Amino acid sequence: MFAVLVAPFAFASCTADAPPSDAADSPAPGDAAGAEFLAFTGAHLYPGTGSSWIEDATLVVQDGRVISVEADGEVPEDARVVDVAGLWIIPGLIDAHAHVTGAWSGLAEEAPTADRLEGDLLLYARHGVTTVNSLGGIPLEAARAVRDAEASGAPGRARLQYAGVVVTGPTADEARAQTAANAEAGADWIKFRVDDNLGTSTPMPWEAIEASMAEAEARGLPVSAHVFYRADAERLLDLGVSMIGHSVRDIALPEDAADAFASAGACYVPTLAREITTFAYAERPDWFDDPLFQKWADAETIERVTAPAFQAAMGESSAAAAYRAGLIVAQENLERMARAGVPIAMGTDAGPRNRFPGFLEHLELELMVDSGLTSAEALSAATAGSAACLRRADLGVLEAGRRADFVVLSGDPLADIRATREVVTVYVEGAAIR
Repeated sequence: MFAVLVAPFAFASCTADAPPSDAADSPAPGDAAGAEFLAFTGAHLYPGTGSSWIEDATLVVQDGRVISVEADGEVPEDARVVDVAGLWIIPGLIDAHAHVTGAWSGLAEEAPTADRLEGDLLLYARHGVTTVNSLGGIPLEAARAVRDAEASGAPGRARLQYAGVVVTGPTADEARAQTAANAEAGADWIKFRVDDNLGTSTPMPWEAIEASMAEAEARGLPVSAHVFYRADAERLLDLGVSMIGHSVRDIALPEDAADAFASAGACYVPTLAREITTFAYAERPDWFDDPLFQKWADAETIERVTAPAFQAAMGESSAAAAYRAGLIVAQENLERMARAGVPIAMGTDAGPRNRFPGFLEHLELELMVDSGLTSAEALSAATAGSAACLRRADLGVLEAGRRADFVVLSGDPLADIRATREVVTVYVEGAAIR
């Protein structure tokens, strides 16, 4: 239906366990660094690209990496077999635009910041989101420690990349200094907003934006920009931005404009689920009844957004109405972008107040399909596409040499994208998430 979204990457006697209906028979976090072979046999496997399953697949994992993926493949003699016959395996979902703040960890505010960040990342992982790119709002010192701890083995939660403090400098010198400070704090990305919040605020001056981008380029860091308007997005593409962090929502793009996005090569992260949360709580959303949502959702947040006064205020909000209209435009533009071959990645802007981490990614996939993408295209965007956007050649595709981050499902998401919610077990670096 559409052009291929993700180009191929150039980077790189047995006993049987029961299917992993829980994680009891699977290696625990930290165990994957050993030399044990694991062979997951009999599943339908989607590698992260293409439009079909590898049937009766054998996925061999050792030392946290994929050793091989083959249809009816050979099992190493010393492998421990995990029988996943009749189930579906997909790469771990990658959220290219979310937020990790520790606010969703369930821990008290007095708990160590790193523990609270890891609690957020565990929540993401339990939903099948195995990598999160946190674009602002994360405490930098703790974020660096959490990210760098992944080098010691299976982290037992989602992986982390992060932008530093959102650059807001009103002058070129201040924006350049903020960008430099983020780089020195170990940030993976630079983030700024090019938006006037529906006319309620003054946007960052272009001379400051250009100075930030120049400093980021000098330091080898990619840049993500929060946008709303077509004109801003096109100017950013001319400047060499790496990621358009939200949809163009002010105007439907003509074909030639989508072609220009494709030529620029920046990844496009529509964050449709973010738009939903700006107006959906005017009434109780249907997805509040989803079993995966109910399993992990924060009860206090549910109580707050279903309170009659909150619902009434959202129903009367002019901003909510504007973002609802913007969602319609965003979905039209996503379809045009996909047809033009623009690199699409999955992102949600999950993590701030009222935006449920982990579940919004599944809602995003449904919204992407509702926009006109096939289920395979949406799933590829959320795995291989997001990995490419984040410049992670070790993630996003289940093939030899990549990290063994994957999700076992009880339903077929190529037949119905909502089956990504039927999570059986999640693996990060070959170790099951508890």
